[in-house]
Amino acid sequence: MPQPIVARAPATSANLGPGFDCLGLTLDLWNEVSAVAGVLQDPRQENLIHRAARSVFDAMGAQYPGFELQCTNRIPFARGLGSSSAAIACGILIANHCLGSPLGEAQLLDLATTLEGHPDNVAPCLLGGVRVATVGDNGRVVQARVPVAMRLHAVVFIPEHNVPTVDARGGARPCWRYAPARRRPGQLAPPSRRPRGGLANLVRRCACR
Repeated sequence: MPQPIVARAPATSANLGPGFDCLGLTLDLWNEVSAVAGVLQDPRQENLIHRAARSVFDAMGAQYPGFELQCTNRIPFARGLGSSSAAIACGILIANHCLGSPLGEAQLLDLATTLEGHPDNVAPCLLGGVRVATVGDNGRVVQARVPVAMRLHAVVFIPEHNVPTVDARGGARPCWRYAPARRRPGQLAPPSRRPRGGLANLVRRCACR
């Protein structure tokens, strides 16, 4: 019997402050997936982990073997804690390992962002810490770790009912526009305190999108 591949991925909180769709952090709450290759699913019954794993094989032009999954889900679904990003991360990590790890960190992040639609959850989910990230004009994700001067302790309020991201955004006021919100990362730090170099440039790029 093939040895299972085990992947773990953390919860995340994103859209932090003015960092709409670009700023997120990792939380110490983890999902775990054990996968055994060689069990094909009906594509209509594949979950997000399967779809993420399949996307890696498609990207490499390799035949998808299918996976039997055993999931330990500690991250609540549809509660704003990045459960979909954790599923995507587990799926692509499992598939990449199965193929001999041909994709590097940046390629995995690009693929995860394509599946998720934005990088603010998947960047900290895959890379850890607090991350600011955006998609460049070339379609690649640009990201940087945000230094934190103190140890943070998260307090999470979990609603009793599901709040899928698409529904939460659909509940925004009709006059609320996403483009201006994406420009607000320029407020992440006052001009006199913005660090020089890569992080400052990335914040400016987020603010201009």
